[in-house]
This record gives sequence, C-alpha cells and structure tokens, in this order.
Amino acid sequence: MLVDFIGSPVPASSEWTSDYEDRWDVTGGKAGWYGVLSNDSVPVVLRPQNHSHDLPPTPSPEQLKEMEEETNRQFELLKINYSRLLDDLDGELKEDLRSGRHLPRIVDKALRLFNLKQVVQEVETSVMSKVSCTACKAGVGLLQHYIRGGKTRDDIVKITYHFCVSLNIQHARVCEGITELFGGEVVYVLKRITLGPEEICSFVIGDACGDVYNPYHEWKVVFPPVPKPVVTPLNAPVSLKCVCKEEDVFQHGAPTFKVLHLSDTHFDPYYQEGTNADCGEPLCCRLTNGPALNSQSAAGRWGDYRKCDTPKQTVDHMLQHISSTHPIPRSDLPNIRNLFYSTYKGEDSSNDKGNKRHKAHKTTVSGNTDEAIPGKDSPSTDDIDYILWTGDLPPHDVWNQTREENLGVLKETVAQLTKTFPGIPIFPALGNHESAPVNSFPPPFIQNDFAISWLYNEVDNQWRQWLPSSVSHTVRRGAFYSVLVRPGFRIISLNMNYCNNKNWWLLLNSTDPAKELQWFIYELQSAEFSGEKVHVIGHIPPGHSDCLKVWSRNYYRIINRYESTITAQFFGHTHFDEFELFYDPKDLSRATNIAFVGPSVTPYQDLNPGYRIYYVDGDHKSTTRAVVDHETWVMNLKEANLYNYPIWYKLYSTRSAYQMPSLLPQEWDSFLNKLPTDTKLFDLYYKHYWKNSPVRPTCDQECKKRMLCDLRSGRSHDRKGLCQELESRIDANTRTGWRAWIYNGLALSYVNYFTGFCWVGDSVREAFTVD
Repeated sequence: MLVDFIGSPVPASSEWTSDYEDRWDVTGGKAGWYGVLSNDSVPVVLRPQNHSHDLPPTPSPEQLKEMEEETNRQFELLKINYSRLLDDLDGELKEDLRSGRHLPRIVDKALRLFNLKQVVQEVETSVMSKVSCTACKAGVGLLQHYIRGGKTRDDIVKITYHFCVSLNIQHARVCEGITELFGGEVVYVLKRITLGPEEICSFVIGDACGDVYNPYHEWKVVFPPVPKPVVTPLNAPVSLKCVCKEEDVFQHGAPTFKVLHLSDTHFDPYYQEGTNADCGEPLCCRLTNGPALNSQSAAGRWGDYRKCDTPKQTVDHMLQHISSTHPIPRSDLPNIRNLFYSTYKGEDSSNDKGNKRHKAHKTTVSGNTDEAIPGKDSPSTDDIDYILWTGDLPPHDVWNQTREENLGVLKETVAQLTKTFPGIPIFPALGNHESAPVNSFPPPFIQNDFAISWLYNEVDNQWRQWLPSSVSHTVRRGAFYSVLVRPGFRIISLNMNYCNNKNWWLLLNSTDPAKELQWFIYELQSAEFSGEKVHVIGHIPPGHSDCLKVWSRNYYRIINRYESTITAQFFGHTHFDEFELFYDPKDLSRATNIAFVGPSVTPYQDLNPGYRIYYVDGDHKSTTRAVVDHETWVMNLKEANLYNYPIWYKLYSTRSAYQMPSLLPQEWDSFLNKLPTDTKLFDLYYKHYWKNSPVRPTCDQECKKRMLCDLRSGRSHDRKGLCQELESRIDANTRTGWRAWIYNGLALSYVNYFTGFCWVGDSVREAFTVD
C-alpha cells in the first residue's frame, strides 16, 4: 500500500492512477486527424502488484535509536577490504528484504565497506560503479526504515545532517544546505512509492547497479499507423561539392546558415579573484571561501581550472569577442538572418510548393504577425544567423540556491544575450541546473508547493522575446516547443530533464512525463507529412548515463523511425567537446543520426572555456539542412590569467582536422572506427575533447574505451550491446572486458548532483583504495 505525506493510505487502484496520469492531448484537439494519439492510447504506469516490495516491519523506538548509533559507528570504520565483501552483499540484501529483517545486514556492512570519498566522486561526475550502487542501497534502505518508523521530514533532515558533518563528508554549511534543499522532496517521493532499494538504485544509477526489472517504469510510446518512408542514402550537401580553399568553400558552394551554439555558461555572480580555489566544497572561488593561503590556491582573474564557475567578466568578454569576430559581411548571399523574420503568407518558393503546413503558419519566429522588425530591411553586418542555447545557467553551488536567485541568473543572462545579439533569433533549451534544487523537475501532475510552474512561467516570459506566442502553452506545460524556422525547416526543443535519472520525481511515474515524447512524435509526423527537415535541441544527451534508460530507449526508437526527417541533434551538459551516434537497431553497422554535444563556457572542471560554430545547409532547391562543418573556439585560461589578456581562438575545424569528406552520420561512424587503432588521430580527438586544456589528465586504455563507447552510445545504459566490438579492438591483447569497465565507471560529465542521503563531497581526484 502507498502512504501519503501525512500518513494516510493512498489506494493502489484507479484512484491512485488518476493522481499520476497525464491526460493532456498532444494533438491539440486533432486526435481524429492524427489517427491513434488519443488520451487512452498512451500506456499508463502499471498498478502496484508485486507486494514483495513492501518495506520491512516497523522497528521500535529503542531499535531505531540503536540503529542510528550503530550506523554512525559503522560509518567511521571505512578501511575495510572491498573486494572481499562486495560479492555477497547483493545476495544478502535480497534475502533480508524477502525475510522482512528490520535492518538489512547491507546497512551494517555497506557503511563499513565503501570509501565515502569515492562515492562522492562518482556522484559528482556520474562515473558510477558498484561502490555507489551499494551506498545507494544502504542509504535508501535506511531512509525507508526511518520513514516507516514514523520519522518526520525534519527528523530525517537532522539525521542526514548529523551523518554528513560527523563523517566529514562536507563542510557543515554544505551539509545543512543540501539536506534542507533536498530533504523535503526526497521524503515526499519515498513516502509514496513501494519500490525497494534495488529498484530505486537501479533507476537512479543505471547499469552499474544492475538491470533490475521494474514493472512500474516500463512503457512505450505509440507511433501513428504510417509506414516509415523508404530510406534513401544520404548525400553530402551541395555546399561541400566544390573543391576550394577552406575560407572560400561557402562562397562557391550553396548558401549556409552560420549557427552559434552556447551551452553550460554556469555564470557565477559571486566569483572573486584571489579567493581560495581549493576550498573543499562543490564550488569555490568566492568571498565566502576566504582568501587563498598561497598564490597556487588563488582564484584567477578570468576563471580557474578547479571547482570554480565562470566570472561575469569572462562571459562578457566572450560575448564581445563573438560579436566582433563573426561580423563578416556576406553581401553575396541573401540576408538569411532577416529571412527568419519574414511572415509566412503562403507565397510559393523553390522550397515550399505544396507545403500546406508552412502556409498555414503565419506567425513569425519573433512571435509577431505582419509586424515590421526593426532593422529588417537594412543590410546585416552580423553573420550569425541564429543561436542555439542549450541551458545550465546557474553556478554549481547546489547547496545554496533559491528559486529567486536562479531566476535572477536566467533574467540577467537573457538580458546579456539580447543586448549582444539584437535581432538574432535564439532557440533555448532548459538545463538541469535551472531548477532549485538542482535536477528537480516535477511532472505536471504535481500541483502543490513543489510544482515547477514557478520556473516554466518565467522561462516562457523570457523566451518569448525570440519565440512565437503560439508555443507558450507547451513551454508553460513542460518547457518544450516546436518552431518553423524557415520553409521546410523546423527546430524542436526538448526538456531533457524528463529523462534525468537524478530527478527523483520520476520515481512516482516515469511514463513519458508531460507526454513530451508523444508530442514529439506528433510534431515529427506532421513534419514528415509536410516535407520538413528537423533539428532537435536539448540539454542532457540522450545516450548519457544521466538519461533514464526507458526514456532513452523510447527516444532512440523515435530517432530511428524519423531518421529521414531529423537531420541533426544538438545537446550540452557534459562540458566536453564530443558527439553521439545513432544506429539502425536491425543493422548496427548503419549509422542513422548524429547528436552534436557542444563544449561548455564554464571551465568547471579542468577545462578551457569554449563555444561552437556550425555551418548548416541553407536555403536552396536541394537543401539537406545537414550540418556542413563545425568549429570549436576556446580561450586558454592559463595564459589569460598569467598575462591578464584573454585570447579566444579557433581550436579546430572538424572536416579539416579529421579529414572528413562530410559530417553525415556514416562519415562520423567511419571516423569513430579509426580511433581504436589510430593513436595519432585519437590523441588529436582527445585534445579537442578537453578543449586543449593544459591540465587535462592522461588517458589509459580504460579511459579510451569509455570515451569511444560514449561516442557510439546514442542509447543510454546499453553499453554491453553497443560497445563490445569497440572494446575488443582497443583491448585485444588484454583480458579486460566490459564487466571491468562497468566496475570502474561509465561516463564523464562534470555535473553536480546529490542523492537523498547527502553524499556530496570534495575528492574528485581520489580513487577507491583496497587494503
């Protein structure tokens, strides 16, 4: 039986289902025309059936006190041989949960077993192993015992704060902030689910915690009864068919759009030069960290390679640099940027004859109809046609954030972009750090004090400067939207926080939150009918370990079905310069799509600041809307701080650096297949991956396997199926396999997150040691 927040039973029946079911009509009242997408056709979460998930019997107050004292004592005994005890813990947990033992032995042993510093490192970097899995099971089990024992939210916050401080997991103020921020929602969610530690931790951590069958979180999206069009081989865009110098390729080829991609700015309004950059907290370089003890630990003027985010002057300098570096006149081409503002009245053109859907949309990208745009008829000097802005604006002080401060960062960043790029369309996507607390994005059925409307309503107000008013209803509902950019060209922005496995709200019901994916299918099917090409933008890459497995699997199916419509995807989140490939599920040798993962503006952590420029096939008769080429621009942070003179420069152009004939998916697949054996090429890619950071670590065989598997994995938590062949080529002469790889870690991301048990800390560089 489910228990609600105040202790009264919640029936496991249709009444419960209605609380967590979303009846929004994704078709906007056109379900009959669409064919199958009625409300009743979308699967709902399975009702509770497996009563083996019930929590153990309630312990007495004396037992609870004894448990707390014993747990605290065992936390202090950390120097235990890991390999000797790990194998039998999972079996003991299963036995204890079945028998109803009041405190599973795993809580005793696990708290003695793992090095908390390693758990902290893995939580912060999303490099999850069995150590974090065991910690998660112990913590969730303990929290559920406290909840079942009648502990209040305040009691649990005090207990976790006590553990955090007494074990020196973090400084007292960080422990206090984390437990206060996350305590309420974690307790709220755990009181309403019957899942046990195994299911919860498999959900949150992924395949490092086993592929535990979870009937509450198995679902599939519904496709319309329209056959998939015959896939025709993709050809390189016309823009690439001339043989000429790099600087002339776009003059002699077909027109292109020049697109700026900004991601993960993590602007820190409290950054202070000279403060302690080795503060031992999740974010440093602030006045509250005190002055540096020596010159080596002092925060630099323009930023720092350690756990520090982006100073305001660095963001300002970057935007000024972009504005002054990319204003090349293009008098030989149509004013493409201004074409975005043209009103759509159904005029025929070489690209939209018969495009009824395009002609029906009279709203412009600016949100106005038949309204003159200032400067619309004057010659343009900027050659940035539009901007992709893929989220993560606030800094990494995840223990110290409020809704008001995060909204303030949003408003200030919007004002910066509007001032620097007046009249240039900007297409935003929401990051996981925009909410307070971080990663907290309740689905629409949560309508109490935890509701996310405080963020989505303000996001709509801010984004409306660039988006049509017609998308307001989907932005306010779930922070996603679809915009017709040009005749035959559409951009769809997804809220990837509904795939975020650190979003605890999804434990209540992960079935297509906000019906975003079903809406996505509707938009893509409409685009297919209209002959439109689509670019997809978002924050968390769908193949990243932070993306929920069931969500990612459904997304992968959608990309495969509409591979002829979707020509590119753009994400951020990892802070690195990389990509993800998608393959035909029936033929893994055939690459079908590409997701470009843009570099971060923030140097957090060990990185140079950076941004990306794309060239996209533009307006002409045979346009593909594919990415023709892209460049990564960076600033050498070490030299900027040393000489107090930041210099932004082009690190590389992709086709030139990697000698690629085009950037089509099959060419990226060919490039990927060279990396396991071509050491020189891999070293070049590794340099670009780290944005040429002078403090980047060395990359051993396991690092190489992780990185290349990331490139192949457009579907999360399926590394064994996607990466065995790559791994065998890299590691042909060793006995190391995918099991050892999963043990050691899955992917890098530099995204702060804290689970409900407050394991957030400082030692990113310490590894687990075996006595």
